[in-house]
Amino acid sequence: FRDYIITNYRIIDQHGILSKDANIILANRISDISIDRTFADRMLGLGRIVLRMEEVNKPEIRLIGIRDVESFQNDILKLISKDNKS
Repeated sequence: FRDYIITNYRIIDQHGILSKDANIILANRISDISIDRTFADRMLGLGRIVLRMEEVNKPEIRLIGIRDVESFQNDILKLISKDNKS
């Protein structure tokens, strides 16, 4: 199972069933964001968020299986714009 949590400065990607692992994505490292959906994703009401990062060693991060993907993308865009203002 995967959970994505948006805080004031980061996105937390928690995954696992018996043990939980977490990846932290800092908002100030995101350079671009887009949505990727297959036909099957659209039928199931799911989508993927593709985050393009400033780091050379990990230029792209995909957040998968997201319901209401447009709303989630807007939340991330707000986070990025808020981070750029501070």
